[in-house]
Amino acid sequence: MATDLNDLQAFMAVARAGGFREGARATAGSA
Repeated sequence: MATDLNDLQAFMAVARAGGFREGARATAGSA
């Protein structure tokens, strides 16, 4: 559960930075 939360926080941080597509790619790559 903690891992999922960390992934979500990282994804949201990137999405806020304006790199939604790259963020999704990075999240999928790390997952």
